[in-house]
Amino acid sequence: MLRKLVACVVALVAIEVLAQVQVPDGWVTDYDYEESLTAYLKRQHDVAVNRKLVPYVYLYADWCQACVALRHRFTTDPEFARVFAGTHIVALDFDSLRSVEDKPAFLAIGAPMIIPIESDGTLGAFAVNGVPWQRVPNDVVEVLCEFFAVRAIPGTVVDRGCPSGRNR
Repeated sequence: MLRKLVACVVALVAIEVLAQVQVPDGWVTDYDYEESLTAYLKRQHDVAVNRKLVPYVYLYADWCQACVALRHRFTTDPEFARVFAGTHIVALDFDSLRSVEDKPAFLAIGAPMIIPIESDGTLGAFAVNGVPWQRVPNDVVEVLCEFFAVRAIPGTVVDRGCPSGRNR
């Protein structure tokens, strides 16, 4: 009887965890955090390009309220769906990346981040919150800058890398 109760509790916890980490349909979540991140991202870049999509990494953490809110916007906001329709997004867990040998240096910045994947499997440079704005379509910049501006701590100026005036 106790085993059945424990099994039920474990199942309920697993369901709750899966509900928290839900990502939009089509996002790639199969990285095992053991192989080379660069090699994995190069393969993902090639898959995206072959499908005529723009490849990005979405760096998230389940404890990060902004990450949860951003995932929610991706799944419920038609504007987000529209501007990211031509993308191939690879979701990577912030905490799990800490153990990866070739982890990106910007990991110290935090999450959420949306970062372009380069053809060699590296991630876009010159990014604050992962977005080198000069390479991102204007409609994507607009929705992301608006998202990050709403989450700024009141009374502070947070530079999210948005073009002048879009993040304050």
